[in-house]
Amino acid sequence: MIDMSIPTFSGVTTGATYSGSKSIIFADGNLSGATLNGVAYNSGDIISSDGVYTFIVSDTVGNSTGATFTIDTTPPTFAGVTTGAYYSGNKSITFTSADLAGATLNGSSYTSGSTISADGVYTFIVSDTVGNST
Repeated sequence: MIDMSIPTFSGVTTGATYSGSKSIIFADGNLSGATLNGVAYNSGDIISSDGVYTFIVSDTVGNSTGATFTIDTTPPTFAGVTTGAYYSGNKSITFTSADLAGATLNGSSYTSGSTISADGVYTFIVSDTVGNST
């Protein structure tokens, strides 16, 4: 019998970045094993730590496949204000992130370092491209 079929798996995609835990499911009656970053991996195990991962699953005749993906659960950071604080005078909020999606102040777009001068209660949210926000 000739087996040229690569094993199949689900749960992650090559090049993807995820903002939460993932698990990889695989099944093939002819599997020899699977690894995650070079360490044995069992189907369905939870992967929750931030990092870059390489998953490989192989069968007993040498067919293999896999994916390299990232888990990023860290929200962007900002400086200039603190939740629940009161201020007198102008304030500005600064932030940077390699994968910044955007920031809002009371629901409107906000640019890092812009001056906030009007009296009021403000809600500031900054988000990255994988959905982490603070």
